[in-house]
Amino acid sequence: MELLYYWIDRYRKIKEQEFNFGGEYIFEYKKEDRKLIINKNPNYFKGFYNSSNGEAKIVNISAIVGKNGAGKTTVLDALSGLLYDHGILGRKTKDDSEALKRILVASLNDRIRIIFYKSLINTIVFGDKILYGNGQIKNNGYYRFEIIDYDENSMEETRTDLLRAKGSEFIEDVTCIRFSNIFYDNYDSIINNGTEGKSYYDISLTGILKEYEDIYFNKANFIDESIKPSFIKYFHINELIKQIHFIQDKDKYRNNLIHFTIPKQLHIYTDIFILRKNPSISIIEKILRCENSMIEKYESEKRIYNLLNEYIDDLKMGDSKEFDRYIESIEDSEKRKIVKVHFLRRILDDFFENLDNKLSQDSSRKILREKDLKIDYNSLNNIVDIITKFSDMVIDSIEDLEKDLNKCNKRLISDMFKEFITLYKNFICEFCKFIELENIEFKLEPSSSKEKRQKDLVFNENTERYEYNEQAITIVTMADLQGYIVLKTDKENLGRIKSLLDTYKNLPSKEKFLIFDWQGISSGEYALLSFYSRFNHLALNHKINDNVVILLDEPTTYFHPEWERKFLDIMIEFIPQIIKCKTIQIIFTTNNPMTLTDIVKTNIIYLKKSDKKENGNEDNIEVIDNLTKKQTFGANIHTLFTDSFFLETTIGEFALKKIKAVIKDLTSDKEIDKERKKEIEYIINNIGEYIIKSKLERLYYNKFPEEKENYRIKIQQLMDERDRLQKMIELKGIDNIDNVMKLLSEQIKELKRKAGICDDSD
Repeated sequence: MELLYYWIDRYRKIKEQEFNFGGEYIFEYKKEDRKLIINKNPNYFKGFYNSSNGEAKIVNISAIVGKNGAGKTTVLDALSGLLYDHGILGRKTKDDSEALKRILVASLNDRIRIIFYKSLINTIVFGDKILYGNGQIKNNGYYRFEIIDYDENSMEETRTDLLRAKGSEFIEDVTCIRFSNIFYDNYDSIINNGTEGKSYYDISLTGILKEYEDIYFNKANFIDESIKPSFIKYFHINELIKQIHFIQDKDKYRNNLIHFTIPKQLHIYTDIFILRKNPSISIIEKILRCENSMIEKYESEKRIYNLLNEYIDDLKMGDSKEFDRYIESIEDSEKRKIVKVHFLRRILDDFFENLDNKLSQDSSRKILREKDLKIDYNSLNNIVDIITKFSDMVIDSIEDLEKDLNKCNKRLISDMFKEFITLYKNFICEFCKFIELENIEFKLEPSSSKEKRQKDLVFNENTERYEYNEQAITIVTMADLQGYIVLKTDKENLGRIKSLLDTYKNLPSKEKFLIFDWQGISSGEYALLSFYSRFNHLALNHKINDNVVILLDEPTTYFHPEWERKFLDIMIEFIPQIIKCKTIQIIFTTNNPMTLTDIVKTNIIYLKKSDKKENGNEDNIEVIDNLTKKQTFGANIHTLFTDSFFLETTIGEFALKKIKAVIKDLTSDKEIDKERKKEIEYIINNIGEYIIKSKLERLYYNKFPEEKENYRIKIQQLMDERDRLQKMIELKGIDNIDNVMKLLSEQIKELKRKAGICDDSD
């Protein structure tokens, strides 16, 4: 299946516009004559965009081009609606029915299906042959064309209260995939993913956020609102899991498909590690509960912190002057212990802080602490055992904690606390298993940019903030170090981390306290990794129909220009390998010409804001005839940039304003002060375009003729110096002086150019 043409009567800013996608035929609709004209596309070549490995899947690639605000995304939205709705829709009203007025042409099983609203067309012509006239089909031997008209009376009912134009139901068998790295501001209008009976997948940034939002705010997915994970964390971890799946699967793709070096390492930090490296963050934000003597702690909490301290207490620090050398000398087993303690402190900090926040009243916290005091935790030497005992006490205390609640609510609170504690216990268990795995590296750093201060805080009356005691500068124990985890991205390691990520993403914490960072990857490489991983995830987890239409909205956002240039080739090679289907049509939007050198001009739809305004409203979309544009395929990118459709000028706007101001000053009779003269000279000296620079220099010397004489003096001095050096060479035979002479000659030549002296004798 291939979309060939779409005419839209009304859709947002689209008013009576037609879109040719560069297929085998070109279509032109004459509204005044109610005529649709069909012509062979002279620039069409079947299978032109198939991949180099011979897979004949990509039937066509089209580009929608326009400046910001021209309506590119609106056109994609119209196509998304068509594909999501499985055809051209209408709806029942109280007394009647109404239908969208459209003309749709698609190639299906080597036949051309033309579907149109009945009153729009009276005649369809192909060359000198009439295919349709006065409501009658007249194929005249062209049986390849299938013509179907519709109106309100011939619409078919769907499973909903909507109607569908007969003949457009073939779109049910089309999978639509939409991708973009852009966050759309029309968030609420995004079509939902995963709707039953729909083969529509929006894997754009906004589409995925919308999908996660639907999961996140579905009460059936969580026992209680208060134990939902952080929405942003949920999004980031799911994206990370997709990326891990792709990196694990990368070997099944040819090496030339990836186009960048897969990250070799994944670093895992705590947020406190990052905060402590940031000098602009206040000290109070850099400490944990276990370090803050002002926070009242549970007995279970104290016991856990004591166990963690005992775990590393035998690892003593040396002299702080040998700090860096000492870190290097620490054995891997000791580093593992230190990093483990650093992470567990942060995890437990989040657990107890979150627990306190779950208790609705201060009196409830007080009751819980009183009950906690009566439990002997000293006999327990395992963190999970301590949390289990503590959690049992919390559940048993619900009756006393919330006395004013009825039994039903108490049961809900009890279930909520059980789920809350279970999720943390599961995560702690997974983390403890993960960190003991082999083939994991650990890196250490001091917990502060300065020497370690005492853990107790003091109140500074001058700053009215709690700060570390500045008098205490001794480093106490290895607990004064913090660390992070370095995970090599081999298949085995990545498989191990997935279970940790699954438990972490569901953790009922509003904090994103673990940070996962691919090493050695730029924002552009990350964007390409996201592109690969989202398509990979989609192909692995969803049903793909035989016919696929892929809509890409400015897909090269964040890319380096070289990758923008290569992007179409990347798609052509990668997508057919990952999407298992019969046909793929790709339609993408862009606002720069970097990708257009791979597209023939009849496959490009140029958009601009219409000069005509309807009832004084905002600008409508207008399609520009692409036949008036230059050939794009294989064209020089610089040539395309000079097209006024993309650039009004080839100079930056700031520089252009500066140059215009210089011209204005140099051509006016107004006197120029000393500072402005210096600025003008600075601007002229730094202009990179030779012709503009030369013209401005001439204007400058016309304005300041005395400067020209100064240059003559400098030229003469340099020429004298050159003659003197030449005589020294002849008398003393100095070697290796060629570069000096060349430099002097170049300086003389440049000064002559600036002074406007046309003398080539030197």
